[in-house]
Amino acid sequence: MREYLADHALEPRHQSTGEYAGRRCEVMQFGGGYLGRHLQQVGQLQRQVVEAKLIAAELERQLSTLLPELASAVPGLTLPAARRRELTAALTAEFHREESFQPNETGELAVVLDAAAVAPAAG
Repeated sequence: MREYLADHALEPRHQSTGEYAGRRCEVMQFGGGYLGRHLQQVGQLQRQVVEAKLIAAELERQLSTLLPELASAVPGLTLPAARRRELTAALTAEFHREESFQPNETGELAVVLDAAAVAPAAG
């Protein structure tokens, strides 16, 4: 997002930092007219960020189930936290595609990943 804004010389009207849900955040305010023709692209960039977070959360959930099963089959098998983050990032990139999403019953974006496809990719 920052790269897109810089590439197109888009400067926020107001900018501040604060805390939201326990995380330090930076808030940028733009006028809709100022962003004009960029709104669609900015919206697409935001959707990609949300999709990546949804995929990563679902993969973490699936790995939390899968890894104990593997550990019971292979005694002594452990996955350090750093390696688990790397694995989640790699799997997120692999499964971040259009068919991995669909709207849920309330119309919100939801992840649809087949655990049978994730297991071999994680192995």
